[in-house]
Amino acid sequence: MSPDAKKNYPEKSLLSDGRKMAIQLLSLIDGVAPGAGLLSQQLAEYNIPDPLEKRRTIWHKDLHKRLEELSERLDGFDPRSLMENDQFITAILETTPLAIKTHLESKRARLANVVLNVAAGRTVNDVLKGKFLGLIDEFSDEHFRMLDVLRSPKSCAELQKYANGNLSGSTFQVISLQLTADGISHQVQHVIYVDLQQHRLTPGDGGSLGGGSSISDNNLTDLGQAFLSFISDPLTQI
Repeated sequence: MSPDAKKNYPEKSLLSDGRKMAIQLLSLIDGVAPGAGLLSQQLAEYNIPDPLEKRRTIWHKDLHKRLEELSERLDGFDPRSLMENDQFITAILETTPLAIKTHLESKRARLANVVLNVAAGRTVNDVLKGKFLGLIDEFSDEHFRMLDVLRSPKSCAELQKYANGNLSGSTFQVISLQLTADGISHQVQHVIYVDLQQHRLTPGDGGSLGGGSSISDNNLTDLGQAFLSFISDPLTQI
């Protein structure tokens, strides 16, 4: 980060204190940290300028809402344990700058899922975590749409038309039918497909889908499947 960019961040910031942010989030869940004070009072001492303040507040509220839902729906989950959970605090520190710098609600939702997965005890190796966070930052919504189609082609409306056969060709040619229907240009599709191959999320040979039954195949690598699990809502993976 350049010296000029650093000036946009307050000297005393929630970004530099993961534990404090964790306590603030958890204090909003009844019974976890009584007496911690209202969110508005906690934010008053921080001088975060717009638009960082607005984005940080949205991210903060999204997280505490999702954590509250997790505490209500996940059996055996005790939010009080998170206050001293170093992996949870690290997850907040690592995802917060990424959440603040994006205008995309969908990207913030994926980052929130990362935090929730850690809170639920669904962690990955630090090497994979670093790579996956980088991919969340790098990828567009179109990247994630292609990953979803590759993971479950048969669930795609456009490809269901071919469920009884008459569908063959390379993986890219097949999924392109759905992506084109989604309004993604062929040029953009090619760029994204190469990106996914280079990151080893999908096989690099562009393998063939030969026949109707193959449309249900998962066309991601183990790494690609692990990535989607990493960014998915833990409540959908129970």
